[in-house]
Amino acid sequence: MKVLIAVDDSKCSDVAVEKVSCRPWRGDTEFLVLTVVPPSPVEYARLRRADANSYERRHEAKRRMSRLTVDRHVLFLQNKLPGNSVTGKVLEGDIRELIAQEARQWEADFVIMGTHGRTGFARFLWGSVSEYVATRVPCSVEILKNGQSGSQVQPSSA
Repeated sequence: MKVLIAVDDSKCSDVAVEKVSCRPWRGDTEFLVLTVVPPSPVEYARLRRADANSYERRHEAKRRMSRLTVDRHVLFLQNKLPGNSVTGKVLEGDIRELIAQEARQWEADFVIMGTHGRTGFARFLWGSVSEYVATRVPCSVEILKNGQSGSQVQPSSA
């Protein structure tokens, strides 16, 4: 079995990884801890050339933080699930699309991710990454809301 765990630097992801570590997984289960760094706001930086270096420094810091987040979760799962293969990956681009794309390309059997539980305007503005992924991958997706087990979603074949 191949389980993709999508994470970010939020408490929701910490709780989701903790919950994954407490489950009884078969010894041949492979885990991929994935995070996606959103693209740099290049368009705005071009408008304000003086700020371009500042944007790039912040974006590079975000890349480093994302790598540390993935490495921390991988190490935690390796310690908790020593018989299983646990690897990590950091991608850069559209968060929703790259999580779904990686799940398809890696041929994940199961995707687990936390949700921030945004509603109203915040959900409209940021969208729902978990909802997007659940409707675009051929496997089951479990969404953990605020650390509580959420619904398992079996998307229809597309």
